[in-house]
Amino acid sequence: MQETARRRDVATRFRQNLGDTACRVLLFASCLVQATDAVTTAVGLRRAGLFEANLLMRHAVTSPLALGVLKVILVMLVCAVALLRLPTRRARIALLVAVLLGVVAPIENIIQLSTP
Repeated sequence: MQETARRRDVATRFRQNLGDTACRVLLFASCLVQATDAVTTAVGLRRAGLFEANLLMRHAVTSPLALGVLKVILVMLVCAVALLRLPTRRARIALLVAVLLGVVAPIENIIQLSTP
């Protein structure tokens, strides 16, 4: 009985969070920055002298499309946990943190690409 009520509460929270415009925008933005990171990394790796700075991702960047899809899926899973478990205000904060952390790599890539 309690398990059913708990599942209902989680489903309700998830629907409330997805119904929130800010949560939807931040979820989209977090996926967008990951895709942007994959694209800018792929462009950068085609230039001579540039390499993947992230040691964990250095061997995974052989297929930029697969890497981009993988990163977006992982971000969606992490964001889904936030949307399922957190009240709307805290979910917004968690999603904002995901966007802010995710935007660092594309900005760094763009800076490196714009320097000769």
